[in-house]
Order: sequence, then C-alpha cells, then structure tokens
Amino acid sequence: MGTGAIETETIRWNGNNFIAKNVLGKNVHGVLLVSNDLPFRLEVGLADNPLPYEAIEYTYPNPPDSFAGYPAKFLIYYKSSNGLAPLAEVEFISIQLAAEELKPEFFSESRYDDRITYAEMYSDSNHYTFAVKSNRLDVFLLKSNRLVRVSSY
Repeated sequence: MGTGAIETETIRWNGNNFIAKNVLGKNVHGVLLVSNDLPFRLEVGLADNPLPYEAIEYTYPNPPDSFAGYPAKFLIYYKSSNGLAPLAEVEFISIQLAAEELKPEFFSESRYDDRITYAEMYSDSNHYTFAVKSNRLDVFLLKSNRLVRVSSY
C-alpha cells in the first residue's frame, strides 16, 4: 500500500488494524481507512506512540477498477514539526498486468532509460533503489540491472 519501510513478513492484521516491524526493527502499528469499499488512507505509527508518523492517501482512476484495483495516485505524508506534511506524490499513468511471464528483453535497460525517475522495491527483505534523470515515473520495474541494493535505510 505504498509504505516501503515495513517488513512485510512481520505484518499481522486484525480487521483494518495491523502491527508489524519496520526495516529498523522497531514495532509499528497502523490502520487502514476504507471509503466506498476501497482503501482510502493508511496511517502508520511507532508502537509506543498513538500518533502516526506517516500516512498515505490513495486516489483511484475513473472507473476505480481500471488499474486492476490499484490506485492511480499515492500521496505520502510524513511527520514534520507541524504534524503530518505532504512529502511525495506518486502517480501511475498506466498499469498493465502481465498475462504470462515476461521475457528478459522486456526489462532491458535501454527500454526505460528516459521513462523512470525513481524506483524502489523490497524483495526477500532486501531493499533496492535507483534514480535517473527523467521527471516521470511511468513504469515500476521488478527486474533491472540498474537496481542497487541499499545497505542502510
């Protein structure tokens, strides 16, 4: 749901609330707010603090299921001196689910050089990231020889 700092294998849901560990090993809690049967906002806080340090709001395309159920935008808020403040907005121009396994040439570096600004992913508890010069994020790569493992968060 857009918060990359949570170790996904530690999440334990109870209704729309969860507890988990973040990538620093700290206990966190969260709540998923739902509107019109769709996730609207996710709030995450440290286990020893009732106030969230991060929130993510979701905006859906029209019609809402046109991105296979995924939101079109994520607006990420993070703790500041004045409470939660907007930190970043991620907008997807399109989402396409592969009907079959994609061939390695689909992920060739040259295909995406001018189309990706920044990408981040977690796989098997490893954090990978990369950035390039463009001002748009059209595709989120799952494989790329340009992904760099990050040694610290």
